[in-house]
Amino acid sequence: MERTVSRVFFADEVTGGSEPVSVASEFPSGPDKVYAFVTYAGMTNGLSCQPVWYLNGQAAASTPFEWVLDQSGETWVDLIRQDGGLPSGQYDWELIVEREVVASGSFTVGTPAATTPRPQSTRAAVQVQGPRIVFSSLRDRNKELYAMNAERSGVTRLTNNPAIDYDPACSPDGSRVAFMSRRDGNNEIYVMNSDGTGVKRLTNNAGEDWDPAWSPDGGRLAFVSDRAGNADIHVMNADGGGVIRVTSDAASDRWPSWSPDRTRIAFTSYLSGNDELVVRDVVAGRTTRLTSDSANDWDPAWSPEGTRIAFTSYLSGNDELMVRDVVAGRSTRLTNNAVNDGDL
Repeated sequence: MERTVSRVFFADEVTGGSEPVSVASEFPSGPDKVYAFVTYAGMTNGLSCQPVWYLNGQAAASTPFEWVLDQSGETWVDLIRQDGGLPSGQYDWELIVEREVVASGSFTVGTPAATTPRPQSTRAAVQVQGPRIVFSSLRDRNKELYAMNAERSGVTRLTNNPAIDYDPACSPDGSRVAFMSRRDGNNEIYVMNSDGTGVKRLTNNAGEDWDPAWSPDGGRLAFVSDRAGNADIHVMNADGGGVIRVTSDAASDRWPSWSPDRTRIAFTSYLSGNDELVVRDVVAGRTTRLTSDSANDWDPAWSPEGTRIAFTSYLSGNDELMVRDVVAGRSTRLTNNAVNDGDL
């Protein structure tokens, strides 16, 4: 059964049996708490889940957990609260299952400022054409892609489709944007011009395709696909042709990132019960494991000179930023605080 989470709605009151009393998308009175309700199907015990609440585009609350409920059919409830009343603003909610957003919704508390841009993404916003930034947002009640200037002006909607569009990746020259969309029933990779025109579907198969990453010369895209039954790294030409499967191991491989010289791809691999960093030399065909930690390490990003890799690590029970010296084989912790740091 396909894993789905749907029917997201919000309420500020529930019955003793956790049934919603007053469903709404606007809460002008500033309640102390708001509940998110979803229905689910195809879930299995042990899945890594992370509900995330955002206020005006900034993460406000997140409590990762392991799924231990039934496979399907019941309503699952999440909650955000603050004594004295939730602050006014735009609230977005996402449920991330095994690093993939499977449900999302939004509501307002009070009257949020109309001019406040609210970029919303599980990955970092991506720069395009100098100061322009491309991001995903729920501001129109459906996850779409937008662009704006670095000072937050000139917000432009790039996609307009009933399905969700998300995870943008901009080509090195800023002329194109690769992204994921479920507009054809499952996760596929698309590309469009940086102004939203010329949308083209690059992948087309029954499996799920996600995590597009441009090569430094803009000629190829690395991506993840489970078309062969397991999440592996693949590479294709920028026009969707010439697909090559780069990894074919039993572990799930995700988050590809090209080295500046185009010879290596760093990615996350689920090894020995943990997410670890791995580098694949696509020229020599060699794979090298970089980390072997008790915490999950993921979402690598190369330094411009290609000697270091920044990544996110689940240290001390929350996400922190690290950097790995590929030559020396040492990792250095960059952040150390009580909130999550990540999305490179």
